[in-house]
Amino acid sequence: MKTKYISLTTNHDDIPIFMQPWWLDAVVENDDWDVILIEEARAMRACFVYVIKSKGPFKAVGMPGLTPFLGFWFGQAVDQSNAATQLMSMLPKNDKFYMQMNYEVFGTAFDDTGFKKEVLHTYVLSGIKDHDRTYANFKQRIKGEIKKAQGQIQITESSDVDGLYALCQMSYERQARKMDFSLDLVRSIYHGVIENKSGVLLTAQDGDGNLHAGTLIVWDHDRAYYLLNGGDPALRSSGANSLLIWEAIKQASKFTDKFDFEGSMIPGVEKYIQGYNPEKKQYALYTRTNSMLVAAAENIKGALKRKS
Repeated sequence: MKTKYISLTTNHDDIPIFMQPWWLDAVVENDDWDVILIEEARAMRACFVYVIKSKGPFKAVGMPGLTPFLGFWFGQAVDQSNAATQLMSMLPKNDKFYMQMNYEVFGTAFDDTGFKKEVLHTYVLSGIKDHDRTYANFKQRIKGEIKKAQGQIQITESSDVDGLYALCQMSYERQARKMDFSLDLVRSIYHGVIENKSGVLLTAQDGDGNLHAGTLIVWDHDRAYYLLNGGDPALRSSGANSLLIWEAIKQASKFTDKFDFEGSMIPGVEKYIQGYNPEKKQYALYTRTNSMLVAAAENIKGALKRKS
């Protein structure tokens, strides 16, 4: 079905970027992604895209790194609930299922009681093509940081993936978080994005050549995603990151009218992002453990974590 899906997606500009074959090739090792389809008159009516991960004898249907959502896509006038049920029945046997679902289908297509559902959220700016209105809606502290950085910080398009990754490492260390993605993965995504004209890497630099912040944004027909961002903690007071995000929003507005602050549930990050006055949106993480052995291992791991 994968070959057919690759062929069919060439006629669908409404397939989200994270479900595009080129994106999946960039983020999944060993070509371990697959898809199940519902077709009608040689047209794709619905599909479910997933990654198979193996650990010993156990197999999981899951998500690749740096990919905010995966799973369902539905064509127009499709009974989403019935299509979702049909697609799930076609999944290969697995010991564990975990999938973050796009909130466009959240709550309508996949409320199967056999799955555990964790409601998550992101923040989205709409109408970003109207720069004046978008900027006017920013909170005063964000406007102040932008004005502070203007004239001192230069925002430029860059290919410095290693520099961006180093900035991300600094941010993760400041937040006492563990990096869960590799430099090779970021490089792979960057090259795929540039080749498919679906994103840009921007950096914020001062007159002395110091990198203050960097971001990688990606986009499709529907919206842009704030995929990666990092900054030098020693230079945070410059306001560079706020100027960087504002320039990223303006860049994205050339291609789409929405900007999704993906990954904005981290407490410190969430408070900062709210300064751009975005709208809160829901999506969900669905999980199900089908193997008794895996379930037992998860219970033991959870108990040990609670004791520590």
